[in-house]
Amino acid sequence: RFTAHVGQVTALEFSPCGRYLASGEQSEPSRVRVWSLGGREAQRVAEAEAGAWVESVCFTADGGELYFGDYDGAIERWDWRNGSRTLVRDMKDSPASVVRLCGADRLLCGVGGAFDLVPIEVWNLNTGTVEQHLRGHLFGIGDIAMVPGTQRFVSAGDSTLRFWDIGARNLTNLGVREPEVSWIAFREPQGWTITAAETSNVVWVRRLDDGALIRALTNEPATVSAIALAHD
Repeated sequence: RFTAHVGQVTALEFSPCGRYLASGEQSEPSRVRVWSLGGREAQRVAEAEAGAWVESVCFTADGGELYFGDYDGAIERWDWRNGSRTLVRDMKDSPASVVRLCGADRLLCGVGGAFDLVPIEVWNLNTGTVEQHLRGHLFGIGDIAMVPGTQRFVSAGDSTLRFWDIGARNLTNLGVREPEVSWIAFREPQGWTITAAETSNVVWVRRLDDGALIRALTNEPATVSAIALAHD
């Protein structure tokens, strides 16, 4: 346990190598930070100031760059080692609630907000354009979890889970056992699914095939504001 930010921590992501942790906050100003986890205590190794509240962070496959989305609708690509930054998305009044990489060339952006049929945008990073709008959720996307080794993913929002395939236009609704799901992650090869909600202090670990409960992790008295799984 360590204090990462002054404001509420709203985004967490481990690097693929497991040696670094990225965090983002909701504060004035809001910052994104990268932490080294190699020693007995976490050490801050990089920091960038975001334009608005940080909603989500995502490492590239080599861990050298970080994408982060903010409440004002911007997504930036940040080389946290040399400090260079590139604006990928700038859409006012369309919060970039979730950012996830799908392979090396595509970026998924789950849009937030309080309007009907909130889309998941599929960005082509080579052209800087949106290839697809995946519609089905209402009232904002809470999280996106990739199915390892595929172009399939699960999105969480408006108390539903939806299963998507980049190569297919249809979707499949998944049953939800908790009243609300804000975040979801998969653990392989165990075949577990981990879910949590911002209104609860419990993180649920279940088997993906039959939904059986493995364990419930409770954080008294605070509610959950972000989760991340280390790759090891």
